[in-house]
Amino acid sequence: MLPLYLTEQGFNPGAAAMIVASYPLGAAFSLVVSGWLYDRLPPRQRVAYFGGLLLVAAGSLSVLRRPAGGASSPWLLAASLFTTMAGVAPALYLPNSALILNHCGRYSGTVMCVPARPC
Repeated sequence: MLPLYLTEQGFNPGAAAMIVASYPLGAAFSLVVSGWLYDRLPPRQRVAYFGGLLLVAAGSLSVLRRPAGGASSPWLLAASLFTTMAGVAPALYLPNSALILNHCGRYSGTVMCVPARPC
């Protein structure tokens, strides 16, 4: 949906696709770094770390709230999309996975793969 939105805001489709490509890159980069840090931080520092990441994501969302057409450069939009996902992804994925791994032991793969309700 983001490429379509940026195209409607005045960016050409190629530029919109390149800007939006920074979104999953931010998630991948942040998950690698945060996964490494997660194992090394004590629980209280994890809370502060994830809270700080969410504050950074909220700040970058405020940049995205501005009108995109002509008012923002493509680099600013790409950086804010990268930063948004870099702040949200670790707080969304890492604690859930760690909780399942800690409490389910050798059955954690089964618990992660079983849907909540049958299809």
